[in-house]
Amino acid sequence: METKNSALHLIPVPLTGSTTSYLSTESIETAHKITHFIVENAKSARLFLKSINHPTPLQSIEIEIITDKPKENWQWVKSILEKGLDVGILSEAGLPAVADPGNEIVKIAHQNLCKVITHSGPNSMITALMASGMNGQQFIFHGYLPAKKEQLREKLIQIVKSHNYPNFTHIFMETPYRNKQVMEIIFNNVPNSYLLSISANLHTKDEINYCKTIAQWKVFDSSIFLDAPAIFCFTKN
Repeated sequence: METKNSALHLIPVPLTGSTTSYLSTESIETAHKITHFIVENAKSARLFLKSINHPTPLQSIEIEIITDKPKENWQWVKSILEKGLDVGILSEAGLPAVADPGNEIVKIAHQNLCKVITHSGPNSMITALMASGMNGQQFIFHGYLPAKKEQLREKLIQIVKSHNYPNFTHIFMETPYRNKQVMEIIFNNVPNSYLLSISANLHTKDEINYCKTIAQWKVFDSSIFLDAPAIFCFTKN
């Protein structure tokens, strides 16, 4: 199929705890014109649409959930696009399809010659990298590292010992309640000379960004990062 009068829009939403003030007027105006969304989470999507004062009553907006079956999701998206109507993709926070569901739907859209339109907005990974002062030319985003302690330890050691990316910045995210465990494992398994940057509560009044060597972190009160949405960046110093 080839869509000329309709498109798949990737709509940004605020980061966790943030507000719509971080969104562009253009992206909000685009969202106002769309009445069909495929989303990561229906509840958070409705809250977002309400927060931007969507002109269409929420009960009249059609929302489909992104599942682990992108081909089935695509059939729904396709049925809307074929009517000449736009579809928006929403994640729970930040940019859709970047460290969030939706990329498979975008890929299928391209395969079907569908018009894909992006809209700029907040992204925790890039924001944390920007605040770290680390190499912004060469970096690797690992997403979530293993949850189990031993697997996490092995993964960190593997990254540190890798000779393929000696000066790259390594970025990963973690669930807030595991921040303490992650920091302890980093402090015990990453060389003291390495730089570690932690960014938490991004785009809120409580935003924190600190970059220190592992040795400095070991004597720093890192409790301020406990139970906070955080992004970790580390690199060889």
